Order: sequence, then C-alpha cells, then structure tokens
Amino acid sequence: MTTKKTTKKTATKKAATKATTAKKATVKKVEKAAVKTESSIEALRTTFLARIEDAQKLAKQTALAGLGAVDRSVEEVNNLRNSVDEQLADVTKKGTDLFNELVDRGNKVQADAEANIQENRVAFEKQFNERVDALKVKVAELSEQIGVADSLENVANALDSVSKRFNKNA
Repeated sequence: MTTKKTTKKTATKKAATKATTAKKATVKKVEKAAVKTESSIEALRTTFLARIEDAQKLAKQTALAGLGAVDRSVEEVNNLRNSVDEQLADVTKKGTDLFNELVDRGNKVQADAEANIQENRVAFEKQFNERVDALKVKVAELSEQIGVADSLENVANALDSVSKRFNKNA
C-alpha cells in the first residue's frame, strides 16, 4: 500500500511540474509576442514619421520652387522694363498675371500637400489603433485560456502606454 501511495504522489508531482512548465512556456510566448508587437508598432511609427518628414521636405521644396518662380518673374519683368517704353504697360500686366498664377498654384500645391499629409495621418492612426485593439483582444483571450491574467494585464498596460505616447506624438 505504501508503494501505491508513493507512486501516486510521484505521478501527481510530475503532472504538477509538467503543468507549471507548460504554463511558463506559454507566458514566455506571450511575452515574446508582446515584444514583437511593440517593435512592430515602433516600426510603423518610424515609417509614419518618415512619411511626414518627406511630405514636409516636399512642401518646402515646392515653396522654394515658388520663390524661384517669383524671382524669375521679377527678373523677366525688369528685363522687359528696360525695353521700349510703349511695351511697359504690357510687360507689367504679364508680370502681374504670372505672379498671381504662381500664387494660385502655390496655394493649390500647399493645400494638396496639407490634405495629403492629413489623409495619411488619419489613415495611419486608424490602422494603428485597430491593430492595438486587436492585440488587446488576443491578449485578453489568451489570458483567460492560460490563467495568467496578471502578466498579460501588464502587457496590456504597456500596450496602452505605447498607444497613448504614439497618439500624443502624432
């Protein structure tokens, strides 16, 4: 009878050890997934910021091109003024028209660039928030399945923190 009790205790201890090992492995997998997710979020943020920077550079270059065009039109107007007096009225009108056209174009380019930046920002924020929400749901489901709510709650809190920092910076 003592042998049966010993065998039973040994089997119980082995089963408990096996369950603990499986639980630890699952927790490690969840932690790895959280780290990978945070890395993906940071990569998306970096990409988004790079796109904004590119758009800002393009907007600045467009403004500089506009300034160059204005400078060129002023140069042309000055060259024409040095010509015959009777062409003076015509040259002034052409210069003014060119300047107004360039201003109109500049306004359009600026508006288009701002709209594009805003559109990309909104789309990116939506996609980012959807991914974070989906990850929260998966973490909650996994937490319930394996019974490690405290560890996964920490992961969820970390994801909330990253999301808030990202939305604040964006």
